[in-house]
Amino acid sequence: MATNIEDSIRVYTQDQFEAFQLDVDDLGSGIAASRRMSATIQKHVHILVLNNNKNGNNANSSNVVSEYLTPLLTRYVDAALTTEIDSENKDAVERVLNLVVALSFGLCLSSKSNYCLQTILDRIELFSNCTSEKIRSQACVLLGCFACHIVFVKDNVDWKNDCLVTIETMLLPRLTDKSQLARQRAIQATGNMLSTSTKPSGREGNDDDESVSTPTLLEPLLWSMWHDPSVANRIEAIRAVPINSAETLNHVIARIRDVKEKVRVAAIEKIQEIPVAFYNTIMTEDHFCEIVKFGLTERCEDTKNATTELICCKFMKGAKFCPVELMRFMGATTHEEEAEKALDAVLKTARSTSTNRNIILKNLSDPEIRSFDENINKAMIKLDKDCIFDEYQIFYTRVACSTAKESSELTFTQKEDLMTKTTPDIPTLCDLFQKHLERLMESIQEQDEESEEQEGFVCMEFLKLAKVADIQEEGSRRYFSNVMTNVLANVETPDELVEECVEALRTTSENNFDFFNAISMIAIGINDSSVDASLEEEKESRCILRVLLLFSIVLENAPSSLSTHDLLDGMTKIILSSVTSSKKMVREISIGALGKLGLFSDESTVLSEFKPILLKIAAKDVALECRGQALLGLSDWALLFSDIFKPHQSDSNPEGESLSLVLILQEMIEHTNTSMAAIAAEVATKLLFSVQIWDNNTACNANEILAALLASFLDPNNNPQENIDEDVDIKDVGSPVRLQQLLSLFFPSFSFKSDGCRNALLSSIEKALEAAMLISSGKSKAKKRSLVFPLLKVVEYVCSIVVDGGAASNGATVNESIDNNTSVVINKDISGLVALTSSLQVSKFLVKNGAKLTVTQLRSLCKFVGSQVDEIQVEDGDKAQLGKLKDCMEELDFLDDSTSLKALHPMTALLSKVVGYEENDNDDDDDGNEEDFDTFSDDETASESSSKERDVESTGETTIDDEVMLGSIARLSLLNKDKENPPPINIVKTSRRKSRRSSNQSAISVLESSFN
Repeated sequence: MATNIEDSIRVYTQDQFEAFQLDVDDLGSGIAASRRMSATIQKHVHILVLNNNKNGNNANSSNVVSEYLTPLLTRYVDAALTTEIDSENKDAVERVLNLVVALSFGLCLSSKSNYCLQTILDRIELFSNCTSEKIRSQACVLLGCFACHIVFVKDNVDWKNDCLVTIETMLLPRLTDKSQLARQRAIQATGNMLSTSTKPSGREGNDDDESVSTPTLLEPLLWSMWHDPSVANRIEAIRAVPINSAETLNHVIARIRDVKEKVRVAAIEKIQEIPVAFYNTIMTEDHFCEIVKFGLTERCEDTKNATTELICCKFMKGAKFCPVELMRFMGATTHEEEAEKALDAVLKTARSTSTNRNIILKNLSDPEIRSFDENINKAMIKLDKDCIFDEYQIFYTRVACSTAKESSELTFTQKEDLMTKTTPDIPTLCDLFQKHLERLMESIQEQDEESEEQEGFVCMEFLKLAKVADIQEEGSRRYFSNVMTNVLANVETPDELVEECVEALRTTSENNFDFFNAISMIAIGINDSSVDASLEEEKESRCILRVLLLFSIVLENAPSSLSTHDLLDGMTKIILSSVTSSKKMVREISIGALGKLGLFSDESTVLSEFKPILLKIAAKDVALECRGQALLGLSDWALLFSDIFKPHQSDSNPEGESLSLVLILQEMIEHTNTSMAAIAAEVATKLLFSVQIWDNNTACNANEILAALLASFLDPNNNPQENIDEDVDIKDVGSPVRLQQLLSLFFPSFSFKSDGCRNALLSSIEKALEAAMLISSGKSKAKKRSLVFPLLKVVEYVCSIVVDGGAASNGATVNESIDNNTSVVINKDISGLVALTSSLQVSKFLVKNGAKLTVTQLRSLCKFVGSQVDEIQVEDGDKAQLGKLKDCMEELDFLDDSTSLKALHPMTALLSKVVGYEENDNDDDDDGNEEDFDTFSDDETASESSSKERDVESTGETTIDDEVMLGSIARLSLLNKDKENPPPINIVKTSRRKSRRSSNQSAISVLESSFN
């Protein structure tokens, strides 16, 4: 009789599974459908059991049902997990797994025992640890089904938490599985697990309800989101992470910076899933601005479109489609750049008539789209004396006007109508500006920081709005010019407004001559009526600071016509007299202004009058800020005038000590102050990229500077993020993060430039290894080193960029008809030269320092030398270098470590027939630095034709790419912002502004001087 009931249950259950597996239209494949089918199966099997036991005890019928169905479910699990999955049966297998899980939970709840559930989970554990990656991945899918179904189990059930812990224990090792598919399925299952066991922060409830397994699963899931090598897995991890706190939101936002486009888009789409109600709980101004900053990038159209959709559909909806309220969400007063980018995206979408608009707004309903369009125009108001507005309102109005003026979607008439409706006439605008300027000064006197910030922001927006207004009428122009003149002549005007006032005056001036005249009158008329007459010294100091600041701003973007105006002579006298001031702030600003002034002066004046002043300051000034400014000024001049590199002999120095820019630079690169060292290193990259520094007199020092930069860049303990100071912006010269980014561009570009540059890189390996060893030993820095410097990394990095640079350079200059075989020959020649030179450099380093190295370092370098035998061409190679390398190999035969000797044996055998190098009295011991950069020297004994050939070969000035790179490196190293107040003594903060004219002049002058 038992056999009959078992067969009946088995047949019925199998029929129901087949029906559920195949009848998709009627039953579906979701969790709800599987739970309905589970209830039907349980009910029918329960009836069969009751009918079979009419005369017996029916109290334990639920347990009997569980005993009958559990073996069947186990077999179904075995079949589903071992089935070969393809696109045709994938959904069917998933439905079977869902039904198995639903029955497991149903039987446990009806029998009040976890027998069935535990049996299934034990079976899954066996499959999750098997050797087949497909079975392991299917086991993770089944675990994900358990996580989805367990949400319907009440929290007061005893075995629920034990089930969660068991599932977590099986998922954890699969998140780091060697199989990409297994990791992906585990990530998906973990996402299901977290969605059922976590809740948003701030939600009321008992903390005991939250699963204890959540942090354990979340950490490896976040690791997968950041570091999994598979793009698909990183995307799945982003989708799996629940955004229920500011911490997890930070991780998702960070993935908008991922190198892969699909990952960036997935992160933005994940943020779109955040309910609007969460904007006031977990999202902050910084979150909004980071999304805009990283998402609205011109480098990826898909990322930009996804971010635009997020802003227009989600952020605007959260702000009730009011752009002014959106600016309040983003904190436009403190995040002006990001807020303007977001507003620009919203306005372009609203004004667009292309199909892209429909794609971006596809998630909004028709009423929401109408509200979106109406509020864009409604939020703009007419600014007049009686108008009530705040800082966010005027910011929106100013951005709307500036974007409208540049828009290609609006006609000229539409632009004029918009400007007329929003911007006041010039007298009204000036009155509003002066009213808020007075409030700003009152706030400063009362030390009301909040009011000071608001009024200062409003004044800045009025000045920007004046530039957008495009003043054409002569009377309005004169009125505005008089207002700006009076404001700038008043020392009480806050320094942060001076630059914007100068630029507004420049924009509204009819020509450069009128602008220079206005500046001359302002400089003469500067007064300080608010200061008491007894404080003459303070008054004089404030006046000179304002004049210097004014001159510095004018020189920043002045045209070349300034050199013919009388204003330049007045600037020169005032700046030179202030350089020697006893006040550090006056001295710092005047040094920066002097550096800019030299760009408009003739060479003789710069060399005879300006150069000695800045050399002395860069070498001996007590204030680090002044030394940094002097160094930046000298580097700008050096790109224009090659004689800046020549040592200067001081007539007043009795000892006859000379000052050299290269020696000063070499000293400052090793400065203990991080910002000072970063400034020197950034200047070094610019000068190394120019040809003048490789003169015979400075080539040796330049090589040492290059080696120091290599060691600093590859130092594993040099983490720029740890050296960030609040007073040094990441874009400022002196920022370690900025320097690291610059060096990552400099070395490949330097290698691509010419054969001479590649030779210099290879010749710097020995000195770079010595610098790295010094850093590793901690002699150059006081703090304890946490990681040992991998010396081999220096060698491998140099060889890699030299080979790539040589191949790219040859590929750019050879004929387009070149075949693949010729390219292989070129690359082989480059590799052979690199292998020989690098082996010689490493061998010389080992001869000098082998006894000081650790066993690991010694063996790794010896192994590198021995591995180069396949690349070195003994027959066609440089005989002198081969001879030197053989001599080094003979000296290394005395090493004590047998493993190192064994690694060197192939190289020793290869060089056995090479004649040793006989050193000439006239040869250098420094790897022929002068010889490497002989093409940069002006050797008058060489013939004219050979000189031209060397110039073309070494400097590469016949290619457009080289000119572009030179200009880019020069401009990159000069980007910064002028600021009035310097940082404390222990922090060097030297300012430069964007769009430096000196950078363009320097790049062009270098190229012109080389061609001449």
